[in-house]
Amino acid sequence: MYPKDRVVLNQIARILFLKRDYTGAVKTLERVCLIDPEAIQMHYTAMLCYRGLQDSEKAAREEKLFRRFKAEESSTSITA
Repeated sequence: MYPKDRVVLNQIARILFLKRDYTGAVKTLERVCLIDPEAIQMHYTAMLCYRGLQDSEKAAREEKLFRRFKAEESSTSITA
């Protein structure tokens, strides 16, 4: 009976991040990725979690994805 809504899952991951349960947050974010692999909030929170886990390689990857999708969202809103 786990939620299937990416917004709810992102909020759960954020709470786990704030509790410093980085591993639990990453597992929740993996579910978000299955729903929406371009979710900006997911990549941002994942970046923070990997930093908390001191996994700089994965943190850098998530930061790159976050910046990429953030730029795409900005350009979409300008052209709309």
